[in-house]
Amino acid sequence: MDSYKELAGEIVCQAIVDYEKNLGKIKKLTKRIKDSKESKIKILNEYRNAREMVDDCEKFFHGDWIKSLTDINPIIIMEKVQALVDRGEVTNVRSMGTEERKGKEKSADIEESDEWFMELNSA
Repeated sequence: MDSYKELAGEIVCQAIVDYEKNLGKIKKLTKRIKDSKESKIKILNEYRNAREMVDDCEKFFHGDWIKSLTDINPIIIMEKVQALVDRGEVTNVRSMGTEERKGKEKSADIEESDEWFMELNSA
């Protein structure tokens, strides 16, 4: 795999990590604001920051640049990440070893729901 293709895969992986992290944060903050006695302003600021990152990620996934980075439909990426967050699961895209992210071999500990991430760098 050439270094440009590897870099493209890493850019997409980082967008997935940021999207997942901040969707999860929004979910937790929504519960916190309903159940917590802590400062609502602090929670709302955290929520606003997470929402801005989610919006930035969604702009990236809907933009033209991602189409040059991967052949995977970015709408499918977003839907899969949203479904995983809704179920309280994580993508493990960063916890995969370099060889797995490159798609050269599949590790037995990568769950079936994560296999589509393998395609990011193998296309």
